[in-house]
Amino acid sequence: MPRQILLQPHQLISKYSSMYVTYFKSPIEDKAWVDVFTLNASPVPISKYLFGIFIENLGQIIAGRLSGTIHHGIWAEILDNPSFESAKYFGSAALLYLLKNETIAFAWTRYGSGNVSYSLVNGYCSGTAQKIVIHSLNTERVGIAQGIYVPIHRINKYVVKMYLRGNISRVIISLEKENGMILDKHIIEAVNGEWKEYEFNLSILQGSINVGERIRFAITSDVPGWFEVDHASLMPADNIYGFDPDVIRFMKEAGITLIRWPGGNFASQYHWKDGIGPMVCRPTRLNMAWNIPEFNYVGTDEFMKFAELVGAEPLLVVNAGWNGTVEEAAEWVEYVNGNPNTTKWGGIRAQNGHTKPYNVTWWELGNELYGSWQIGHMTPSEYAERYMELYKAMKAVDPKIHLIANGGLDNAAQDHYSSWLPWDGPLLSANPGKVEYLSRHYLIWVDMTESDYYKAIGWTYAIRERWKEMREILKNYQSPIPKLAITEAQGARDLDVSTTMIEAMWVAGLYNSAIYSDGFVGIITRSALIWFGGGLRKEFEVVYPTPAFYVHKIYATQPGRYPVFVRVVSPTFNAGARPPEIPLSTDNPYVDAVALFNENKTTLSIILVNYHHEKAINVNLAIHNYKIDGKTKVVRLTGKDIASRNTWRNPDNIKPVEYYMDVKQSSIELNLPPLSITLLLINGSIIPGTAPNLYEISIPMPTQTMSTITPALTTTYTHLATITQTVTYVITQTSIERVIDWQMILVPVTISLVVGMIIGWYIKRR
Repeated sequence: MPRQILLQPHQLISKYSSMYVTYFKSPIEDKAWVDVFTLNASPVPISKYLFGIFIENLGQIIAGRLSGTIHHGIWAEILDNPSFESAKYFGSAALLYLLKNETIAFAWTRYGSGNVSYSLVNGYCSGTAQKIVIHSLNTERVGIAQGIYVPIHRINKYVVKMYLRGNISRVIISLEKENGMILDKHIIEAVNGEWKEYEFNLSILQGSINVGERIRFAITSDVPGWFEVDHASLMPADNIYGFDPDVIRFMKEAGITLIRWPGGNFASQYHWKDGIGPMVCRPTRLNMAWNIPEFNYVGTDEFMKFAELVGAEPLLVVNAGWNGTVEEAAEWVEYVNGNPNTTKWGGIRAQNGHTKPYNVTWWELGNELYGSWQIGHMTPSEYAERYMELYKAMKAVDPKIHLIANGGLDNAAQDHYSSWLPWDGPLLSANPGKVEYLSRHYLIWVDMTESDYYKAIGWTYAIRERWKEMREILKNYQSPIPKLAITEAQGARDLDVSTTMIEAMWVAGLYNSAIYSDGFVGIITRSALIWFGGGLRKEFEVVYPTPAFYVHKIYATQPGRYPVFVRVVSPTFNAGARPPEIPLSTDNPYVDAVALFNENKTTLSIILVNYHHEKAINVNLAIHNYKIDGKTKVVRLTGKDIASRNTWRNPDNIKPVEYYMDVKQSSIELNLPPLSITLLLINGSIIPGTAPNLYEISIPMPTQTMSTITPALTTTYTHLATITQTVTYVITQTSIERVIDWQMILVPVTISLVVGMIIGWYIKRR
């Protein structure tokens, strides 16, 4: 007779349950049960846009070098300040530089010594150029140089482009070690007074430098004369349309579905016309949001190519505040979607080499315009009016586009009427029926502590209850209610924490909650690809993934899209609050689970998460009405502790492991390590017949061998789903008392008596 553990009403965790999941507290501290009911699957798939990413023109100056998401990020350019701009474009990092009577472009330095004068002059087509006048030399060569890193781990050939003019017989471009040893060089002879573009290759002998070793790129001469240089570029020869091939590869592997660009805070000052046309003629601007230069090398057409290369759709963010105009936004729609023969800006796009319209579907109207920190900040009523103007103007150009309204700041530790609703209320009232999506930015910013880690995971559960309340409030404004587009999301406070397992586990919780939002969350574009918690890092020209990248990959690339009803019985934890972002959360399951069918229900994807930071949890996984065919593929990501991370020196410290299980039965015993995400890909088919009765379900555990001495479990409960799609669970057999303690005593005694009787009978026969 199997041992029974009967769940009581107080074990139900209804606040986190929804249409396709329900939770109970486990009566055993390190034991959980997950049941998947294959006959109860959603006919509606989850949104494929839950697995997007955010790219903003952001960054900072670190040790005199620009580091960011675009420059020294997705863009493969190795040089800093390749267009020789003034330090005024480099924000506060360049203040001291400007006080020195600026004669050399920021990030560049003098090379050699002699009677040499330097100055910044009008450049080729745009901006400034570096002028060098050599009267005499005290060293073998003089000129300019900058310290660089190259992706020698991947490629040893580099493409150089630059514009030169002057009156000098020889200009030498070289790659050198910091001790002066020349790795390779190219000589340009007879430079005259007309601007001319030069292109050539430089190579580095494999083994002559180490990965991460700083070298120099130098532009010099060994003879008197003068020359001006502009738009110098040093690209790895394997760049893909100017983009880093490692970034492209990782993004394609991760199954990115949607890319948000150009911001973020930067979008509130961005004028898209700065980023079209010949690259060398585009203006350099000060990125006021991040105090760094914006060279506009990656503009609209380049971003569209990037999205195409990684297989994702673009999401463009319009400058919707006072810094932008309605006309500018409508013209951008025309540039990317307009007919080249019948529209002005569609024709200009064709002149720029892109005849075919891009057909961009997704547009977000502003970024955090509720915030006083935002350029173009507005009041709620001002934004409500601006949204209406943008809606009319942009839809007039292309009625097929989807618009995401700039939603209010949702601080989950505040009540709705003190956080997002004062902004969203006027917007919805002024635009009834015209708001399809409301943006939300969830940046909870936790630190590297155990307490903060559990606050982060607690937030991912608490937000479910908040979304339920939000849906009810939105019903008062329009029908159908707007969906949520989470266009920025980050758990960690800083760059250091965002590379750890804290961010990875938070991302898993965010995805689980979005999947169980019953369609309310339609879009997620996490922040930001090569910065914050987005998933990749680039240091010393080495691109490597963070643990959060692999979590994204697990969720985005598994084939399941249709939620299958799951019942989770798990030990729980409570987490403290950190207002205003993080509310107090209680009864948070350590173990969470998601089950998803593919289109024809031949593959069942089950994702099991153990949030416990130091304890493994044994899980019994039962799959009902399903015949398993072949071996089950398992993909598991886990970290040693919450601080575990990858680095450029050790990029594979944390990465998924894959293996196969030969599963024959529908009940599987799994030991989930702490801080782990486990994906099971189970091929099979639904077994016809009577499904377990969801109103009175008996769930038997598999029979265990004597060596495991793991008790079996039968749980009985009633599942009640109302027609309003709000699910409530009620335990019906509450009069039955637990027999756990008695069984723990009686079972071994009974076994001993039976064994003794058998031995006695055998001896008697002898």
